[in-house]
Amino acid sequence: MVLCTASTALPLPRRAHSAEYGAIRRNRRVNLRGLGKLRDTRSSRGGKLWFRLAKDEIIIEMLLANGHSYASPGAETHQKGNAMTHFDARSVRENYQRDGFYIVPDLFTSRECEAWKREALRLSQAVSSTVIISAAAKSAAFRALSDDGRLVAVLRALMPDGIEFWSDKTVYKSARQAFATPWHCDESYWRGARPKISVWIALDEANESNGALKVLPGSHKRNWVHHSGDMAATNNEFENVITPDWDAAQEVICVLPQGGAIFFSDRLLHASCPNRAGTDRYSLISTYHAPGEEAIDRNFPARHVIEYAPATEAA
Repeated sequence: MVLCTASTALPLPRRAHSAEYGAIRRNRRVNLRGLGKLRDTRSSRGGKLWFRLAKDEIIIEMLLANGHSYASPGAETHQKGNAMTHFDARSVRENYQRDGFYIVPDLFTSRECEAWKREALRLSQAVSSTVIISAAAKSAAFRALSDDGRLVAVLRALMPDGIEFWSDKTVYKSARQAFATPWHCDESYWRGARPKISVWIALDEANESNGALKVLPGSHKRNWVHHSGDMAATNNEFENVITPDWDAAQEVICVLPQGGAIFFSDRLLHASCPNRAGTDRYSLISTYHAPGEEAIDRNFPARHVIEYAPATEAA
């Protein structure tokens, strides 16, 4: 078994040239690592500023409502607090296609995660389940998180057919309910539906002792046969399971700091470690797919289109 610790995303190339377009309403400086200081601007045409980066053209979208900046589709950026983190969209896609998952170590701040944990606790007070489904339909905070620009920046690199939020759920591991989530593929719960990507967000630090996610790299390329599991052993929460037939050395434990996230295919085989730490460990899992309409979608009232594919987006 391998411990996969979150690593720093790839930096952008050093050379860049910028050209403003539209009427500049206001200026503010941000420090883009590897690029030096560039001037971000908001224009009267949607608040966008063009940069030419090496041979690629990218759009930096000025999300002035919440103070974040993101890039698409060549080199991507997302902002955590006051620090900018950069990643290469092509590398993200290649790693995701090869492994079935991609890790962003610093997607959200600890302060944000603590607030979401309090909200998750509020939602779970009336029930005994470790899983609260459709959190975004029950909470304005989780509804806002569902299309946060930092999530969308990564999803855009992985979803060329557009992005629609489908549903989400809060999950916690505790000393009282410390069972390990059994191996399974999420696709088994929506057979025949269009492909989906889930984002597992660590609202607490996740490690081997407190129930971190485990994955089997490359398993999204195989068709798995599920069987009925021991429901009593998992608080009646996991019906479809897979019995391991692989070398445990192939498994990867995804160790994440608070605020880190794992983007993974609904075909990826995954499980979790048991929580032996004796403390609560919260996470949030949000699921996305391409815009469309299928019968199963009607079960999720918080679903909404975030953006359409560029070729089909309405004017």
